Amino acid sequence: MRFVTLLLSRGAPRWGMACNVRMQRRLKGSSPVEEYRKKEAAKEERAETAKDRELALKWIQYGLMAILGPLSVWWAYNKHKRPQSDVKTSEVRTVGKALVGGQWTLVTTEGKPITSADLHGKYPIMYFGFTHCPEICPVELHRLSRVVDELRPLHPDKEFVPLFVSIDPVRDSLKEIKSYISEFHKDFIGLVGTPKMVEKMCKMHRIYFSMPTEDEALSGDYLVDHSIAIYFFDDKFEFMECFGSRFTTDEIVNKMDRLLNGELI
Repeated sequence: MRFVTLLLSRGAPRWGMACNVRMQRRLKGSSPVEEYRKKEAAKEERAETAKDRELALKWIQYGLMAILGPLSVWWAYNKHKRPQSDVKTSEVRTVGKALVGGQWTLVTTEGKPITSADLHGKYPIMYFGFTHCPEICPVELHRLSRVVDELRPLHPDKEFVPLFVSIDPVRDSLKEIKSYISEFHKDFIGLVGTPKMVEKMCKMHRIYFSMPTEDEALSGDYLVDHSIAIYFFDDKFEFMECFGSRFTTDEIVNKMDRLLNGELI
């Protein structure tokens, strides 16, 4: 009896404390299950708030796009519509000389070798092309011929020599080149060489051109893709200027006239 009484007396405080904790939880209404539910509800509420915030930001972005989009189109339209007189322009000046040209050797349509030194004292105007060119070369050679004829009366003391360099030595024979260039100007000099000579000439003048494959060369049915430019050289065969297809005949003649008069550097 004394042992039981002692055991009960020692365990009584702990049992009493546990009862007190349970009683306090019941009084406060905060059981473990309810606390868990409250935490989950708080998480769901935070997630919903984040979704609402993200949705609001998207609508703000859509609104800005709807406003700024038409404004950008309006600004671009008015910028291009603005008269050229309102736009400040400045003349483009070139400093130094382009690394174009050099010493070369080719063959004329008469079968005679010719070098760049043989043209000293003259003003060569040169174009690279091929006789089987369907459209571009005829247009450019006709334009070059007009430039020569318009420059001669402006500078009667200078000898302008039109040159045609064939970039298709596989098909372009001397006879074909001579017949081809005679249709554009009586003073044209046709030039050609071996494939290596032509390749060196093109590389020296920064001219791109495509080479036919072996099968194409055998069939003779192919086109040559190449750069389009008219080159001007001075009386020492030093590069002066080149003009792409976007320049008109009048623009070329006007600029070359100014270069020859020393008005441009």
